[in-house]
Amino acid sequence: MSLSTRSLLLALPLAVLAGCAGEPVKMEPLAEANLPPEFVATHMAVLRCPDLAPVALQLNDHAVRIDGISGPRDLPEVVSASGAKYEAEGFLLWFKDNGAQFQQPDETEARDCRVYPVKGPWESAALREVSFRAVGTEPGWVMEVVPDKWILLLMNHGQDRVVLPPVAAEKDGDKLRFRVQTDKNNFDAVVTPLPCSDGMSDDRYEQMVSITLNGIAFRGCGRFL
Repeated sequence: MSLSTRSLLLALPLAVLAGCAGEPVKMEPLAEANLPPEFVATHMAVLRCPDLAPVALQLNDHAVRIDGISGPRDLPEVVSASGAKYEAEGFLLWFKDNGAQFQQPDETEARDCRVYPVKGPWESAALREVSFRAVGTEPGWVMEVVPDKWILLLMNHGQDRVVLPPVAAEKDGDKLRFRVQTDKNNFDAVVTPLPCSDGMSDDRYEQMVSITLNGIAFRGCGRFL
């Protein structure tokens, strides 16, 4: 990341979040981004554009990873007369004028978007309208529930991705269940209100999560956002 790019990203929160309640969020370096090994992020943000689901961003000194529902795309930084510009495979992300422009391969013009720096994946999930998020280890997995849109399950440290149609949580005593059956997948997630630790950090959670996908069981912890 060039000096001009870093300066731009550090300045974004002050301009983008002007007028919001509370203190503006500073773009702070991440101690650990919990990303696949081929991409190591130093900063994270969320991109919000008109008529488009919020997109998670991870940035380092040379590239930006855009992570939408269809999967991640890594865009290298390219030469730009102003701002910080990233481009590849028909995707364009251009930080400038206290915001960003974003264009996808099937679009004829870029959208004007806003950028919200975040301190980690949980803050990112909240800005992306995730209502419940769960994580587990051995192998690493993540589940995100976005009401009326989808349930996303990332497995093997993000290498495998399953997108399921949205369902309302069913009450089962003091538990909640998300059950989805499609032509390809049989998914059942049980959320139990019990203290939980992921075993890999000092984080503590209020929900224990058990997931079964096509007969394969996962265990982990989660919280409502």
